[in-house]
Amino acid sequence: MLWLFLLSSLLQSVLGAVGMPEPWRSVLLAAALAAVFIPLIRGATTETRALRAEGIDMPAFVITRKSLIVLSVITAVFWVVFAVLAFLGEFTSLLVPIAWTVLLAFQARQWRSLPR
Repeated sequence: MLWLFLLSSLLQSVLGAVGMPEPWRSVLLAAALAAVFIPLIRGATTETRALRAEGIDMPAFVITRKSLIVLSVITAVFWVVFAVLAFLGEFTSLLVPIAWTVLLAFQARQWRSLPR
């Protein structure tokens, strides 16, 4: 998620400096991000399937109290960055803070359901 946020803000500022109009800027941004992330996702999926075929199971992400605290802090930082950028009138996207909030909610729900 952090790479998505960094790449999108970098590309938005570069395309804005070049003077590209908004509809085409969004289309080019989506195409560039897809060109970066789709091969990465496909490679990770292929590698995971190959490992499972060999009988190697990847361990699941362990939810702990500390991991929830770190996730909460990261989510709060994204919301503060969004609020500051919105206050300054800069381009902001709610995608990253909302995605991290949803991830935090799912992780907290999973942590609460763990046996103690």
